[in-house]
Amino acid sequence: MHNIFTILKKELKAYFYSPIAYIFLTLFLGLSSWLYLNTLFESGQTDIRMYFFYYPWIFLFFIPALAMRLWSEEKNTGTIELLMSFPARTYELVLGKFFAGVAFLVMAFVLSLTVAFSVSSIGSLDWGPVISSYVGATLIGASFLSLGGFMSALTRNQIIAFLITVVTAFILFLAGTPFLLKMLPASIVPFVQFLGLGGHFDTISKGVIDSRDVIYYVSFMVFMLYLNTAAIENQRWKHKLGSSLVAVILLIALAFINIISVKVFIRTDLTEDKLYTVSDSTKKILANLDDIVNIKAFFSDNFPEQITHIRRQIEDTLNEYRAYSGNKIQIEYIDPLTDEETEKKAMDLQIQPQTPQVRQKAEVKAVKLYFGLAVFYTDKHEVIPFINPSTFEYELTSAIVKVSAEKERTVGFLTGHTEPDMQKDLGAVCDALSRQMKVEPVEIKSGTPIDKTLSALVIASPANITDTDKFAIDQYIMSGGKVLFFVNAVQVPEDMPYGTPRKHNLGDLLEHYGVKINTDVIADYEYQGQVQTRQGNFVMSQPYVYFVVAVNKNMNHDHPVTNKMNEVIFPWVSSVELVQGKLAGKKAVELVKTSTNSSAASVSNGVDLQPKMEMPQGSNFSQYTIAVAVTGEFDSFYANKPIPMPPPPKEGEGPPPPPSDPNSIIKKSPETAIVVVGDSDFITDNFGGRSKSNQIFFQNLIDWLTMGEDLIKIRSRETAARPIEEVSDSKKFFLKAASIAGMPLLVIIFGITLALVRRAKRYSMM
Repeated sequence: MHNIFTILKKELKAYFYSPIAYIFLTLFLGLSSWLYLNTLFESGQTDIRMYFFYYPWIFLFFIPALAMRLWSEEKNTGTIELLMSFPARTYELVLGKFFAGVAFLVMAFVLSLTVAFSVSSIGSLDWGPVISSYVGATLIGASFLSLGGFMSALTRNQIIAFLITVVTAFILFLAGTPFLLKMLPASIVPFVQFLGLGGHFDTISKGVIDSRDVIYYVSFMVFMLYLNTAAIENQRWKHKLGSSLVAVILLIALAFINIISVKVFIRTDLTEDKLYTVSDSTKKILANLDDIVNIKAFFSDNFPEQITHIRRQIEDTLNEYRAYSGNKIQIEYIDPLTDEETEKKAMDLQIQPQTPQVRQKAEVKAVKLYFGLAVFYTDKHEVIPFINPSTFEYELTSAIVKVSAEKERTVGFLTGHTEPDMQKDLGAVCDALSRQMKVEPVEIKSGTPIDKTLSALVIASPANITDTDKFAIDQYIMSGGKVLFFVNAVQVPEDMPYGTPRKHNLGDLLEHYGVKINTDVIADYEYQGQVQTRQGNFVMSQPYVYFVVAVNKNMNHDHPVTNKMNEVIFPWVSSVELVQGKLAGKKAVELVKTSTNSSAASVSNGVDLQPKMEMPQGSNFSQYTIAVAVTGEFDSFYANKPIPMPPPPKEGEGPPPPPSDPNSIIKKSPETAIVVVGDSDFITDNFGGRSKSNQIFFQNLIDWLTMGEDLIKIRSRETAARPIEEVSDSKKFFLKAASIAGMPLLVIIFGITLALVRRAKRYSMM
């Protein structure tokens, strides 16, 4: 070790006494920062993976330039004989030079941290992928360096060593990329894909350190370092046959180790939300399974090799489910294309094939592909027709919850008061809900109570709610029912942007529960959606302040419904307030607010809702609450009131049921919850159908009311965004300048200072 460390110090000094080190550092820091920061603010997200995406491509040219001098320069200047006379073994010389190069790379990475710190200053940065990406960059950089050292040992010409290293590294890097894989015969794709240096780096840069990737890189370095040592030894002792035999044996041993590592491996997910690991919520659900859950995975054996990594990812996840369930999850893999009967079974389960276009040999073909599964539990089953890797955990866990639950969740939508139609107006959200639970309309018939077995009741944009209906809603809550009130206090005709009050008749009921809906409409001058307007023959998009966009920073970060939400669009939304005098013994939280640059206009006498081009001067801007949740034990609105009499029956209807016995009224509820939002349009197909975030917000509310936090946490792992904060142009310029020019300039100043100090020392010794 002493000899290795001595060589390391000598080589490291040589780097900083040579202009090439400063050229490398200046170009590496400046170019990588420029490529990334040039598009950072356009992306709007603090995603730093694109920064590391450029690293391997920069390494392809810069590291061969560093490595070409390792041995070629020694040979060319004749100092190799002097080096060989050093009392050290050849492998110690090779390792000393190699570790010096790695140490120099790590120094470059430390200097590049300014980019990560700059990004973290303008948004929430997930440091897990940053750490793993630096680990991956060190591994792939060291691999290129070991390759360059071997090539440098083969020739005394540095230019030749540089060119051979660039070409070889490029081929090895390209081997793992889809660009090359789609051109190869399917039979050799897995082998070539595993050999590719780039594919292993992609996995690590996501935030996952996988032992398979680390072992591959270390194996590559060990083999290249041995070849480097053998190349030097062969020039001294001429025992090439023995070296070749050892190289073959070493290659076989390393191949065997990598084959074993594919079967036995560990993965460490460094992402903040553990995006690539089965969540704690899923583990909890799996641990509580009472019986065997059978999963039949209908996967085609002819899976296109170009995307086999997706299948492997899903199979790894399924294996984790089996392990965390204590083997209560049983998995069977079935190829539907084996025979017609097997394919019919898949089709009967509504698992349909897809036909992606795949390049095979020299032509592009449509491949019939099955990639779905069915979850069976006792006599129930749920199906995922085609797997989407980005939402797979949520869909699979939801399916397991649905089939294993003693009672299926049922969500009702109140009808009969001009509410949006469940099929025509709420099709998107109802379809999304129906995959996880039962969805049905609820009509309050004269004097008939609401079904108490409903998991939750959605009341969206009602008008003219009768006292009898209010009584039914009140008693449903008193029986422990959970209700989402999406109330439109403003009526906006489709053909005219003019708002008038909408008579929902829920004001007194909600105020009794502790929530007041104001008869106003909010305009947000900081975050708003777009509306299309016609100007002559042109259709123009322009900001529309009455389409309020609630962003993450204005949502409750302590509540599971909203803590990972990105944004939700609320059209023509009204403000809501908590009535403190009615909330004793309850827990009330404000879920969503507008920005601080918002105003509220009363609609009592009507209000013009035409697009506003400029922020009005002198307005009283404030921040308004638009969604709240209240949990606790509620007192009945009718505890001290007469029971409303049902209206007379309509023509053709039978007589109404007899009035409720005052003594049978439930006057106090058990622990339950209500949610009140000053808008219902956000779940309609015009908005909820187009905005995934709107759907997720609605589904989060339903899951929170009916199941608690578990499913929300799983879904939120996939949807959490990290938007860049509002940044002034001057700050953007400063951040770019500091990373692109600032750090390279410091490197140049350090190099000049070091050169002047060395020059002064030489003069002082003369």
